[in-house]
Amino acid sequence: MRAATAMREVARIAEMQDGLVTTRQAVRVGVPRLSLARLAESEDLERLTHGVYRVRGADEDEYTGLRAAWLAADPGRTAAERAADLGHPVVVSHRSAAAVHGIGNMYADRHELTAPVRKQSRREDVTIRRAEVPRSDITISRGMLVTTIERTLADLARTEPELGDVADALADAHRRGAVDLKALAPMLDSAARRHGARNGGELLERMLELRGLDAKSTLVELAKQPELGLLLGAAWAPAIQSAVEAALRDALAPASKASAATTRDLGVHEDLARLARQALAGLPASVLLAKSRDE
Repeated sequence: MRAATAMREVARIAEMQDGLVTTRQAVRVGVPRLSLARLAESEDLERLTHGVYRVRGADEDEYTGLRAAWLAADPGRTAAERAADLGHPVVVSHRSAAAVHGIGNMYADRHELTAPVRKQSRREDVTIRRAEVPRSDITISRGMLVTTIERTLADLARTEPELGDVADALADAHRRGAVDLKALAPMLDSAARRHGARNGGELLERMLELRGLDAKSTLVELAKQPELGLLLGAAWAPAIQSAVEAALRDALAPASKASAATTRDLGVHEDLARLARQALAGLPASVLLAKSRDE
């Protein structure tokens, strides 16, 4: 096959895979292995790993090595074909998935993948775990099949020795609003005992507490915000005023019908309602009491 023809066929595949192509993908469209070798010799292709090439001039990013490892794990199918057929998916997982999602600070010194059947890699920096990953736990990111954030966190909880590292990843996802805590809790059940928890919900709460994201810690932090009193006052003062008025009205109903007494009681009711509004607006109690005496 002429070099130009071979390059055209290779480029057609590579443009859909961030500039990468596998030997088996090229052979499928009629490009001989010898032609690939010659394109590599002429530096039109760069060999990244066994059976995976990058087209000269294609963009390279921090995920290029991981992408090559992922393609090499199922080299006969293109990325598009793998995304369309999730019957036997090989997915990026664990620390590698956390890196793709941008959560946590764990060093991904190895490319970690998960497959439903046993697979081996010739590379020492690639780990392929065997496990079933349902479609609901798979997303597409950076041109690869990757475990969802929830599945990634559950996988890390099962394999990472330090719970704090998983909590860091959880905190990053939680602050971005990118994790479904309700869905995550049962996924953590299988890792709970490993970390001394009774179930996934308890383990989740412990990780949130480690990073100050549990309900109690959140309320404490909210209470420290000087604007909170003003915001709550503006929102709740009308409702509190109505409740105070109704309660006093009920209490005064059996009282004497004397107009003077009623007037005095209603004056107290108005003072209380006013104080409730001001208190909810965030004024110090000492100021309120002093103001009440003055009036």
